[in-house]
Amino acid sequence: MNHSELKQIQLDVLDVLHEFCVSNGLRYSISNGTLIGSVIYGGYIPWDDDIDVTMPREDYDRLLKEFPEVYHGSFRLGAMERYPLWDRFYAKIWDDRTLMKENRSDAVETGVNVDIFPADAIPEDDIRLKEWQRRRLMIHRIFELKERALLAPRAWWKTVLLLPVKLMLLPFGKRWLCEMAERQARRWNGEVSGDNCCSLVNGYHLTHPYSAGLFDSLEETSFEGHICKRFTGYDEYLRAGYGNYLKEIPEDKQVSHHCFKAYYKDLNGE
Repeated sequence: MNHSELKQIQLDVLDVLHEFCVSNGLRYSISNGTLIGSVIYGGYIPWDDDIDVTMPREDYDRLLKEFPEVYHGSFRLGAMERYPLWDRFYAKIWDDRTLMKENRSDAVETGVNVDIFPADAIPEDDIRLKEWQRRRLMIHRIFELKERALLAPRAWWKTVLLLPVKLMLLPFGKRWLCEMAERQARRWNGEVSGDNCCSLVNGYHLTHPYSAGLFDSLEETSFEGHICKRFTGYDEYLRAGYGNYLKEIPEDKQVSHHCFKAYYKDLNGE
């Protein structure tokens, strides 16, 4: 499918997520580049090609439990809690009439989708916070090395250095690493009295806390003409993760960081 068709299906998935969350009293906000795009452009950042949302962990868990196996005839939700082989840190809702082929080897086939990230509590003590973040970063970096293709285009010496690392990581599956990251992300939920949280399974906000209270004040906004929810205090969230998100992006940085192709399935589901 072409770029405009891809985005239209992503927007359809966002509509489904919005409808389900509103009907069931679940809190969510569009997030990351999607939120920046809504603030500056009223929709996608021109060079972006995906949609991200973030939910408090308790609402995220409810979504995983309550979202039907198939919703409105073609929409599915994937997460570690729902698929034994799922090997991502976060959940996705996708249109099952489509197929996504990304530059990674996925254990579970998905279609054109919206990414859903949980937000978890963080410790208030600086020493515990730094140690906890160190462990989280280590897991993510190991996962990234596990994912990295050995024969991708790069300088020859980088491939030589990567080879022994890939061999050492052979005993560790991506699912196992995801489970480790999940335990670390949930570590302080219900144990700290502070208000700060962090989208810990999402690299953009891995070390940038923001107020969990932002989820208690959400507003409706238009994203490419589709109604969705965002933080009323979106400025706090975006400055925590991106600093001055309103600055002009150099032209050479105005590129997508994703690599995939999307397809329509035929009538036989192939």
